[in-house]
Amino acid sequence: MPFNYKKLTQKERIAISATCNAFLYYGDIIGAEDYSNGATHWDGFDFAARGEKHPKGVNQGYHIVYQQYVDDYLAFWTDEKVKSFSNNTYTKAAKLTTKPVIGQGTYSKGRILYKSVAQFGGTIFWAPNHQAKENQGYDWKYYYRF
Repeated sequence: MPFNYKKLTQKERIAISATCNAFLYYGDIIGAEDYSNGATHWDGFDFAARGEKHPKGVNQGYHIVYQQYVDDYLAFWTDEKVKSFSNNTYTKAAKLTTKPVIGQGTYSKGRILYKSVAQFGGTIFWAPNHQAKENQGYDWKYYYRF
């Protein structure tokens, strides 16, 4: 059966488009620079609105490595923009810092599985945090289950 893009939900279309953009335009296949620095995940509005309450904070743990990422990301996601995007569900951007957030999920309790590797506008990019001492012995097959 052929793939029918028109039958996908809007969220599915966005996810496929983002993946195609990452792989086709910036991937190693065409020799272009990987602007995401090896990211495997990324976040926009939902992370700006929830911060530590986002699934990455609650379940897997994350570390925004550079203060500049925090500053530039929050400069994009102003309180007004967060409020507008959330239809007044969230009234302020989350408070984000470079302090690591420890995961509490089933497979990641006490771990910091994500580290920021790039930030552009309203998007922050994440890569596996293999080097963190908290993650020694972690079975990385679980990282891709979230």
